[in-house]
Amino acid sequence: MMMNESPALDPRAAIDALIADHDDRYNDLRELLIDSDTATLTTDAATADQLDALINALSIDARSALELDLSLCPLHHCDYAICFDDRDPECFAIRTCFPSHDS
Repeated sequence: MMMNESPALDPRAAIDALIADHDDRYNDLRELLIDSDTATLTTDAATADQLDALINALSIDARSALELDLSLCPLHHCDYAICFDDRDPECFAIRTCFPSHDS
């Protein structure tokens, strides 16, 4: 690494830094995680592209953890409360691992 280069942030840290204190970016991140093809975004295109690239750089485990942190179901990519409230059988394992999430 050259002296003037800074170490690259991992994708999750970069996402956290990008959305910190920006409600619009937080909301856009949720929209992109739910469905990037139909997301209605409020941030500028460059920020949206950056968020999308960072999401795609996440491992499956890191993306699942991010979705749970944002109250999204990592299996269905929808609001976690929908799966939790409906007692969706496919989400049983997730509810078992995270029983107090959004309770």
